[in-house]
Amino acid sequence: MDFMVQIMGVMWRFRDRFRFRKNKKGERYRGLCELNKKTIKVGSHVKDKEHLEIAIHEVTHAADWYKDEEYVDQFSKDLATILYDHLGYRRIK
Repeated sequence: MDFMVQIMGVMWRFRDRFRFRKNKKGERYRGLCELNKKTIKVGSHVKDKEHLEIAIHEVTHAADWYKDEEYVDQFSKDLATILYDHLGYRRIK
């Protein structure tokens, strides 16, 4: 599912349920933020709370590319926990 979103005043293409190919190690990306293409991709193989966490993670990169990975990772995990575990947010299919 593809749609356009506005993040910090910039339009981005959001590609949800994207089918990543396996890399040489046999792994798939869970998500990806492509700054030069203004595209966010969230893998089709991630589900539930992990899907929410990855979406937040990639949107955070888009909002502030200069935040380091440790910050983005911790922020996305914390916010996903608040939204999913405490406030009951769930994906509508």
